[in-house]
Amino acid sequence: MGEMATLLQGTTGSRPVADLTTVPLLRRVVESLATMRPGRYTVYLGRPDPAAVRQEWDQEVALLRSARRAVVTTPDTTPLPQEADRRDPGFGWLAQLWFSAVMGEDTAMAVICRPDASHPEEAWLLTDPIAVRRFVAAVEGLGPIRARRRSRSVSKVRPSGSQRNFTDRPSISVMRSRLAVKPSRRAASRI
Repeated sequence: MGEMATLLQGTTGSRPVADLTTVPLLRRVVESLATMRPGRYTVYLGRPDPAAVRQEWDQEVALLRSARRAVVTTPDTTPLPQEADRRDPGFGWLAQLWFSAVMGEDTAMAVICRPDASHPEEAWLLTDPIAVRRFVAAVEGLGPIRARRRSRSVSKVRPSGSQRNFTDRPSISVMRSRLAVKPSRRAASRI
């Protein structure tokens, strides 16, 4: 069991990918949400290898340009189109994590691999919108509950966009507690 398994274990709507040869297919399924309906979805990408981004440049640019908002966690040496916001992965858990997360108003999916999608050691598929939003909040360095409150105050203290420095990432145990399954008020009202 790797770090990702520890991080995502017990999260509703997450499951490990048993056959790692299906990761490219799962990637196409997740990313097609944004490309089939341009302008409706927010896309979060984690691309630790700049050479792989250059190799798949046309596909990556088409995906980023079809998104309502695009955020890419990648090193500074990775080329990105102007439409995308860059996040520095730092030296923590994001430095070796490849992911594609697509979020809409009612739908969200993500495929997460370590270390990359072409040769994954472990991979996970998130199909529950709450789980995907919690994962994205963890990527942004925000807890799922305090995400909105903190984002308002962060803009006053830190520079926005690509100038943020996310090298002070929380530990894996903190991330696990942030991703822990907690029923939202909306989900609790449906029961």
